[in-house]
Amino acid sequence: MSHRHSDHDSDSSDSEDETLMLVNLLVLNIEARRQHRRRSRLPRRVIHKDHFGGENLIHHHYFAPNPVYPPHVFRRRYPLLVIRILSGTIIRGTLKAPNSQLVTPISIKLQRPDGRD
Repeated sequence: MSHRHSDHDSDSSDSEDETLMLVNLLVLNIEARRQHRRRSRLPRRVIHKDHFGGENLIHHHYFAPNPVYPPHVFRRRYPLLVIRILSGTIIRGTLKAPNSQLVTPISIKLQRPDGRD
């Protein structure tokens, strides 16, 4: 019977060891989170921008009836935006070119920003 009692004691001590280890891990985790919070509490600097004015300026410079810059300058300055616009129109299926008939996606030729083919 003493043998059973000994097994029970070792099981109990194993359980206590596991509990202590879990408590220690929990405490370390809580301390690590506190340290992280202390480091990340730096105030953010807010830069106020005139987004509406910037949008109007871009529209005036590139898309107005008498634009300041020609289309090739827009394609050169904003190539990723041009690709995004064209891919969106290709997904929809058609693109209406100014003063022309409807253009199908197959007939759209992407031009490199430097003008080479």
